[in-house]
Amino acid sequence: MMLIAGLLIWAFLDDIARGDVLVAQLTTGSAVSLSSLEDINEGRHMLTYKNEYDKRVEALNARYDVRIIATNYTWPFVMEQTMLSGSFFSHSQQSHRNRVAVLNEAASFIMFGAHYGGGIIWIDGERYVVSGVISDKEDNPIIYIPATLLSNTANFVIMGLDENLTREMAKGILSGAGVVEPRYEFSDFRQLRQLREQRFEVAFYIAVIAGLKVLAKKINCEFINKVNILKSKLTEFYFLDLYRKEIKLIISAIGFALTWVLVVVLQFALILRIFEMLLVWYDVFV
Repeated sequence: MMLIAGLLIWAFLDDIARGDVLVAQLTTGSAVSLSSLEDINEGRHMLTYKNEYDKRVEALNARYDVRIIATNYTWPFVMEQTMLSGSFFSHSQQSHRNRVAVLNEAASFIMFGAHYGGGIIWIDGERYVVSGVISDKEDNPIIYIPATLLSNTANFVIMGLDENLTREMAKGILSGAGVVEPRYEFSDFRQLRQLREQRFEVAFYIAVIAGLKVLAKKINCEFINKVNILKSKLTEFYFLDLYRKEIKLIISAIGFALTWVLVVVLQFALILRIFEMLLVWYDVFV
């Protein structure tokens, strides 16, 4: 039961990733110049980057501990995240270092109780205007602000790949910005999205297995009841006489037995399918 509960919780975790593109995640040992990265961004290849900070933020005379992600205006496009209200900060706001903030859904609800745009929050004593609320599928409160407000460098870069931009091409482009091997980690968003969908499949299978377990118990009880009736009648009749007089009862008992076997086999088949998926997840994440 604990295993099933754990799998159910895992199955309903937030999305790992969205979209059907291959993304290169580069965790750099030394920070990379934002201007160098934006030079790439203003060319043909879109990328995003981030620095993360844990800060205490003030809103409506209350204080909250949140994660700050300092990034650029292309974040929602590269990460394929949607706005729930308002808008993400623009290229112009980023360039002019305007103090604008985008809240994720969790931050919006704990601070304002709704998808709230236009509000005021305070970070490090500085006034920020909330421009919108983004769906990033995170349970913890996160606030996105222009990276240019806090630093001139980035220590984490994400670049979308497609059929026209291979891994080696991306490495060559990013090396010009100061990112060199072995700082590369590649994640296949298509595969991650497939795994996300499989988690809901696993949750469905677990629910079916639970239902089949209840059904198997009822069928077993009915089968035992039929067998007990037949045993009691064997004290009154010879088997051939019982066969002639209680053929329906005998067929019913056999039917319950076969159905119970079928239900048990189906449960094992679903359990094997779940473990096959878990092995794939293990290969990807471990």
